Amino acid sequence: MSRLAVRESFDVPIDEVSGLCTVSLERVEHVVVVGDRDTTIGWAPWEQGRPGEWRTLTVSDLADCPEDAGQFEAVATSGEGRIVILAEEPALLMEVDLAEQACVGWWHLDVTADRRLAKRWDADENSRGEGLLLGRDGQVLVVKEKDPVLTVVFGPVDVVEGAPSTDSHNGWGTSPWSGPRDHSLVVQAWSPLGGAPADISDATVWDGSVWVLSDQDRLVARLEQGADAWLVADTFPLDKGIAKPEGLAVTGDGSVLIAMDSRDRTGALVRVDPPR
Repeated sequence: MSRLAVRESFDVPIDEVSGLCTVSLERVEHVVVVGDRDTTIGWAPWEQGRPGEWRTLTVSDLADCPEDAGQFEAVATSGEGRIVILAEEPALLMEVDLAEQACVGWWHLDVTADRRLAKRWDADENSRGEGLLLGRDGQVLVVKEKDPVLTVVFGPVDVVEGAPSTDSHNGWGTSPWSGPRDHSLVVQAWSPLGGAPADISDATVWDGSVWVLSDQDRLVARLEQGADAWLVADTFPLDKGIAKPEGLAVTGDGSVLIAMDSRDRTGALVRVDPPR
């Protein structure tokens, strides 16, 4: 199988990118980067196959955001001009309105009700959530990084009973998302990822499928929904020049973007061949 070759590289405005997504802002598609070194995020319009002028924002400076928020690992769009950021430790989500430059919500990810999951989740605070997809009814799908790789569905407390959301038809990554009024999302379902690579560093939705990125195995994988768990269906190795891949997103024009966790901002965002 041929590797996903790098076709073009771009500079980024922050160090150590750990998450990547696209968002519509003022009806223009933008690329968003977050990092795990500090709480500064960046976004730029995606214009003619490349990012335009970057803007940055330090999330910890915003009113109404948790003071202990940090170590950002993933980001997803929740609606026009809005993104949700996944922080690894403490494990929480923050919703930021880019146009208003405001924190409009935050939620702790609570695993305490499931002892088996809590044991795996708490074993290493640096191996928790690395991928984030947003679904219906305030639910989120978090992909745990490693030891072991897990898919975990969190949702509002009042919809835990009979929660339907473990299947692939939950609108993951495709619908506007709205979190609950309280500040907690609880575990609704979880399972190991079948055929998982050594680790997962990001997740996205493209062409009707869920895709994940692996830093250690240096590949992109397409997932399928099995009877009771997500499974790896196809894998696509990355170009050898891509070091520490941590962010994965696909733009509206079909550009597959991968961001690298590097202190060198030069060329840390690359466009690669689409998986075939």
